Amino acid sequence: LIQAAGERLVALGYSGAQVRALRSRGEPAQQLRRLAEADGVVAMLGVRDGQFIAPGTHMMTLASLKTVWVLVDLMERDAGMVHQGLPATAAVDAYPGREWHGRVDYVYPSLDSATRTVKVRLIFDNSDGALRPNMFTRASIQTEALANVLSVPAAAVIRSGRGERVVKRIGDGAFDVVPVRTGLRAGEHIQVLEGLSAGDDVVVSGQFLIDSEANLDAEALRLKAAL
Repeated sequence: LIQAAGERLVALGYSGAQVRALRSRGEPAQQLRRLAEADGVVAMLGVRDGQFIAPGTHMMTLASLKTVWVLVDLMERDAGMVHQGLPATAAVDAYPGREWHGRVDYVYPSLDSATRTVKVRLIFDNSDGALRPNMFTRASIQTEALANVLSVPAAAVIRSGRGERVVKRIGDGAFDVVPVRTGLRAGEHIQVLEGLSAGDDVVVSGQFLIDSEANLDAEALRLKAAL
């Protein structure tokens, strides 16, 4: 019975040294000091002074902030390029000019149907405790480079109800509106998967040429005839 009582105390989180000290006393103790297993901060306190504590009562939550998680929402179109282990950086308004360097720890398997985003967990060292829970963070993830990518300035792509097009030069003073299929976007450039070849000349900004989608075909005929 004594051994079972000691095992129950250990299961409740008391140390073996406390159990041995209690046994050596030969009499029960009205109070037992509960020691934290590691350093940390109190994230949740669910009891008050003098409150009766029953087995299973959630008294408090202790958290270590030496390593922190940063949760970011990734656009659906970028989810395929992010995986565990990629390097990441983070910055907060509280420390202008400072960056934290970490990595992608986990990519969540589900997509948020409301925001169309994928949640990604980044992990950063926080030995000095500068990063605090519930801070807003600006984060970036360095994905792996793609080789032999054909791209154009994002402003050159004209989007309409029938797809994406660019204005391509087809001869001396003549142009044509050609359909394209685009891929990833990085900064001010967008990947072109189909519709253009390396070396094609395109109008850098074609939006000013077309007032509305309705006259897109008419504008294309005018461009072909232009000299």
